[in-house]
Amino acid sequence: MMRATTRNGWALGLFMATPGLAAAAPEAVPLYREIKDWVVGCDNTRYCTAVLADHSEQSRIFIRVQREAGATGALHLTLLGSTDWSGEPLLDGQPLMAAWRITRHAETQLQVDDADAYAVLRQMRNGQKLVDDTPHQERESSLQGLSAALLLIDSVQGRVGHPSALVRPGDTVEDAQLPTLPVPMAPALVERPTVSEEERAGITQVVMARAAAQDQLKNEYDVPPELEVHPLNDRQALALLSYNCNDFNCQYALYQVARSAPHALAPLAFEVPASPVNSLTRDHISFSQRTGELYSYAKNDYPGSCGTEEFWRFDGQRMRLTRLLRMERCVGLGPDYWPVLWRTQG
Repeated sequence: MMRATTRNGWALGLFMATPGLAAAAPEAVPLYREIKDWVVGCDNTRYCTAVLADHSEQSRIFIRVQREAGATGALHLTLLGSTDWSGEPLLDGQPLMAAWRITRHAETQLQVDDADAYAVLRQMRNGQKLVDDTPHQERESSLQGLSAALLLIDSVQGRVGHPSALVRPGDTVEDAQLPTLPVPMAPALVERPTVSEEERAGITQVVMARAAAQDQLKNEYDVPPELEVHPLNDRQALALLSYNCNDFNCQYALYQVARSAPHALAPLAFEVPASPVNSLTRDHISFSQRTGELYSYAKNDYPGSCGTEEFWRFDGQRMRLTRLLRMERCVGLGPDYWPVLWRTQG
């Protein structure tokens, strides 16, 4: 059985930094950085994620640290290990005891939050190795770079010198000095009447004529171009043209088209930060009728292994970014575990 420990508050009195130390200005966000065996991403609200992303050839314990900005920002630590993992994690050979919440599926998930997560991370940041010692399924993970990754999170969130800092806590920074940014609202999902067959025929004629003029009907791999027409609102439609497709990806052209004749069209506009789905050449672009979102990924390896995922929604004039995930290291982690660099609500 895993032994539970509890702590009240942050209990940081033993770790105070030198009074009078001036706090450095918080790092700009969004931020993505690789530090030894770790990847750190902080989004537009200063919500930060640190993920173990080493290139070890052996099975690893997956480790993720997530923290919200602000004095009351939640802190989460997640470990994923072997299916039959039943003992405490071993930190440099010693049990790492905490009030773990355990969930068992294909893998065993251990989670701990807030003050308990803080206490565990204070131990882990000075360690070298974390081990899941399940017989015959041992997993081992490097902690190289964890301390620097946690310090970067503290810096982004303005915590260096604050009692809640993971690496350099102190009493020189007050709660009110911690930067917080609101979560922006996503464009509202408006009613989008279905595109009629008459509208579709007129839009197709205009878009294909433009595509031919722009050399967007090339077919080097014997796969014909495909045009999708999706309603954006009652006045405008999205024309999504995929062309020159091979077994792995396509080239794309995106147009914003008037639904009424003569179907005036223009390249689909994107709001800054447009990182960078509007290059029009991605590994995959699709549109969801249900969510009204344009989805794109650029992969650095096989799909889902590493790269960038982006989600956009139309605001009546342009596509606005609603969510962005990024993982440049190809270490077999799916998008569910990638750092989020942009988020919205609604």
